[in-house]
Amino acid sequence: MYHFTGHPLVDVGIAALTAFAERSEPQALTPDDLTRAADWLQRQYVTGKPLGGLARGMLVLNSGYFVEKDQARSDYVRRVLYSWWPDTPHLAEPCSFCDRPAAYRANREDIPLLNGRTVINFSPAGRAGLPVCGLCSLALHMLPMGCFKSGKGLVAVHSDDPALTLDFARENFIRWQQALTLAADKLPGLPYPQTRLAEQLVSWLARAERRRLRPTSLTAYSFSNNGADPFIDIYRVDACALRFLQEVLHPEYAEVSQAWDKAVARNWDERQAARDPDAPPRNRLYEALIRLPEGAIRFLRRFLLPTKCWRLAEIYVRKVMNVQESDIARLREVGMRLADYARYKNKFFYDFSRTNDYAQWRRVVLRAADDAARADGQPLVTFDEFIALFTYREGEYWDWKLARDLITLLMIEARAVPAEEALFDDDADQEDS
Repeated sequence: MYHFTGHPLVDVGIAALTAFAERSEPQALTPDDLTRAADWLQRQYVTGKPLGGLARGMLVLNSGYFVEKDQARSDYVRRVLYSWWPDTPHLAEPCSFCDRPAAYRANREDIPLLNGRTVINFSPAGRAGLPVCGLCSLALHMLPMGCFKSGKGLVAVHSDDPALTLDFARENFIRWQQALTLAADKLPGLPYPQTRLAEQLVSWLARAERRRLRPTSLTAYSFSNNGADPFIDIYRVDACALRFLQEVLHPEYAEVSQAWDKAVARNWDERQAARDPDAPPRNRLYEALIRLPEGAIRFLRRFLLPTKCWRLAEIYVRKVMNVQESDIARLREVGMRLADYARYKNKFFYDFSRTNDYAQWRRVVLRAADDAARADGQPLVTFDEFIALFTYREGEYWDWKLARDLITLLMIEARAVPAEEALFDDDADQEDS
């Protein structure tokens, strides 16, 4: 009966219906499944205090669920939850979401974030309301069960990979079930929606089999249909961030996952946790992760370089910054030569890794190259390598400091510097101040 429409709020509602019916895909839903879901929603919204309050505050405005007249309430419930029944009259226009025959024209009392009942601004053909079919209407009223509550709104997660949309909705539905089982008067919320989004994403990718993963992206919609303060905030997680996470969570080398866990652990907000120890904490790395590739170099320097793990940094620059394999090989080759040199010239390591003025830093490299050539006749850095690694590239993330920092990591791993060296740590601390 169902298929995903491409509209995020409708699709998350369909995924929640699928989770409610314990089906593996929307196409497997039956009329009996939908009737059970509609009956359950009617009980929860009309008589159930926790979900009724959620519907009134975030989903629908001045809804018929809450009118005192029994007949008016019954008519509203039949229209929004049961108009997919075969005997329901149809309008002479298609549903805005799926092109099935529409059952009614919806407004903010029926579907979140639409115009009011008589408002025609921005409505097609100057007609108030939006045509919607019974199936999409039921899905939109099931929508909260596929979201998680955060702050004053709900967060719906939608992906072009149906498996990801279904998994997020299923996890959120299970959370609602657990809360309702406890019969609490108030539903629990999850603060810091960007951190919670990243946590769910990491959890899903850790469970997924690597060979089944495909390039994808996802978008989270934090929204509320509150009458006085409706809003929607959109967080888009780019495919590059997911590609990076896939390889980090299914690594070829154990040190990658260890370094990643270290990076995550050091970026929990301890001050926030101390203020409210019972609330799920905020994580600065997670919140920056879902904004990638925005701030890509800053993310590398602030969160990954302090782990001193070359392989973790290598995965990141390949997956997020699109650094070519040829450049990575060139970095490794030059880095190993510089590490060999630094073992005998300790001052070189500190000058190379800590000089931030390009003109001064270039002289450090050139003096070392000249010194090495005089000693054994072999170039430390060739002309082509210097141009490729340490000069500006138009239109790319690349800069000389990026190459410097990556080579510094290689030098550390090659033990060209004492293991207790606190390189990069002070930079990360300055970001937090």
